[in-house]
Amino acid sequence: MENKEKVDLAEEVEGISLQDSKAIPQDGKHDAEDTEEFVVVEGLGDNKEFNLAKNSFMEFIKTILTFKGDVVSLTCPTFILSGISLLELGVHWGDFINLFIEIKNGKTPEERVMLASKWYISTFYHSFYYRGDNAGPREKKPYNPILGEEFYARWDDKEYGQTNLISEQVSHHPPITAVHMENEKQGVYLNGFLQQKLKFSGTTLMVEQVGKMTLFFKETNELISVSLPSLAISGLLTASPYLEVVGKCYMKSSMGIGSVMEFYKKPWLFGDYHKFDGTIFSEGSGSGYGNGNGNDANKDKKEKIPERKEEVNPPKEGREDTVSLHSSKSTSSKPKKSKKRHVFYEIAGFWNSKSTCIYRPLSDSPSSSRASSINRFASPSPSSRSSSTTSSSLSLSSSSRENSSEQVFLEADKLKRSIVKIHPPNRQSEFESQKVWRDVTKSLLEGDMKSASYHKNDIEERQRKIARERKDDNVEWKPKLFVFIKHKDIINSDFRASLQHLQKDCENTNDGMWVHKSMAECFTSA
Repeated sequence: MENKEKVDLAEEVEGISLQDSKAIPQDGKHDAEDTEEFVVVEGLGDNKEFNLAKNSFMEFIKTILTFKGDVVSLTCPTFILSGISLLELGVHWGDFINLFIEIKNGKTPEERVMLASKWYISTFYHSFYYRGDNAGPREKKPYNPILGEEFYARWDDKEYGQTNLISEQVSHHPPITAVHMENEKQGVYLNGFLQQKLKFSGTTLMVEQVGKMTLFFKETNELISVSLPSLAISGLLTASPYLEVVGKCYMKSSMGIGSVMEFYKKPWLFGDYHKFDGTIFSEGSGSGYGNGNGNDANKDKKEKIPERKEEVNPPKEGREDTVSLHSSKSTSSKPKKSKKRHVFYEIAGFWNSKSTCIYRPLSDSPSSSRASSINRFASPSPSSRSSSTTSSSLSLSSSSRENSSEQVFLEADKLKRSIVKIHPPNRQSEFESQKVWRDVTKSLLEGDMKSASYHKNDIEERQRKIARERKDDNVEWKPKLFVFIKHKDIINSDFRASLQHLQKDCENTNDGMWVHKSMAECFTSA
C-alpha cells in the first residue's frame, strides 16, 4: 500500500464539512469494486496518545468510587477519554482475518469449534491487552456512541477475498452496539451485540458484558454462538489502570459441540496475569440440540442461507436492501452419537501470549489426567518462532491426533495484524464514528481539554434535544442496519436450541440476537 493512501487523522479532520460526505448505501454495504473509497489507517482501534494530568485522574476516581448506581450513567470527563468511539473497537474482530475465515475449513464440528475458539481468543490481544498507547494510563474510556452512529471497515486479502465490518449503535438506554462482519466469497458471517454494565468491587471496576456473537457458515449450514467475558480494571488508585479478562465464556455449535473457556484474574500476592484454560466437548446427543430436522416449519424445504444479489448500482436512499437465498445441504455430518460427554480438546495457557492444546479422539481414555497435560508451557523453540501465520493457523495433523500430543494452540503476541481500511473523513457520512467525534478527537490530540469538553458536551446536548423532539412527536426510532430476532422466532430448530442452551449457561446472552437486515430472512423464513 502506498504511503499516500495512509490517513493522518490529526491532519484530515480539519476543514471537513458534511456536504463533502458521500452517501452510504442504506444497508451499509459497499460495492466490492469500490476500492478508492477505503484507505489504510495505522493503529485503528488503538488509544490516541495525549497528555493526562495525574491529579485530574485521581479526582475523577474519587468521584466514581463514591458514586451509587451504574457507572455507565456517569458523564465521563474529557481527560480520561481514549480518543476513539466504542464502535471503532469492532475492528478487533477482524485483527486476524485468516483465523476468522479458516474456521470453516475444520473437517469436523469439534475442529470448527476449536478454530472458532482460537479466532475468538485472538481478538482479545488488541482489544484488551495491547492498545498502542504509551502515554498516560493504559486503559481509557472510548466515546459513548450516539444513537444511530455507524462504523465501517474492510479487509482485502488475495487468498480470502473481501471481508466487511458494519457496526451500529442500536440503543442508547441501555447502550447497545450491534456488529456484523462477513466474507461472502468464503461464506462466513458474524453477527453480534454488546452492552456493558459497570460496577465496583472494592477498588476494582468490573465490566459485565451483556450480549453474544454468532458465527454462521454457509457451506455447512452451521451456527456457532459464543458469550462474552467479563473485564476487571484494577490499578485505579495508582492512576495506572490495567485490564484483565475474567470469568467464563461459553460456545455452542448447532452441531452439538460445546466449549467452556475460563479466564483468571491474577491472585493478590502470587500467580500470573492473563491465564486461561478450557475444554471443547460433545454435548452427549450427537444430533445437534434440536430434533435433528433443522427447519421445523417444513422438513421438505432446504435450509435458506444468504447470498446477496449483485447490483450494478448501490441501493438508493431509503431503500432496504435484502439478500437472496438459495438451497444448500450441510456437507458435514454431526458428531457420532454418544450417551456420555466426550472432551475432544483441552486448552490452557496465556491469552496474551502462548497457549497449548491437546486433542483427544473418541478412542482416547476419558480417565487421562488433565492436570499433567495442560500445565507444561515451555519457552518457544527457535523453530516455533518462524511464521506467525503458520503457527496461528494450526489445525492438528493426523499424527498428532493419534498420539494426543500437546500442540501450540495460539501465540497471540506473534500474530501479524491484518491491514484494515476505512473511509477517509471526507468520504464519511454524518453518522460515521470518526465524523461524529472529529472535533473532540482533534482537540484531544492538540491537548486542548477545554475545547474537547466543549465539543463533547455539544454533541451530547444535541442528542438530548433530538430525543426530546422524538418523544414530543411520538416517533419511535428504529435502527437503520440491524433487526432484533427473538430466539423463539428462529425457524431452524438446531440454531434455536443451541442459542437457548447458551442462554441457560450464561443469562447475559439475552433471549434474542441482533442481526444485519440482509441476514434476517436466513433465521426467520422457512
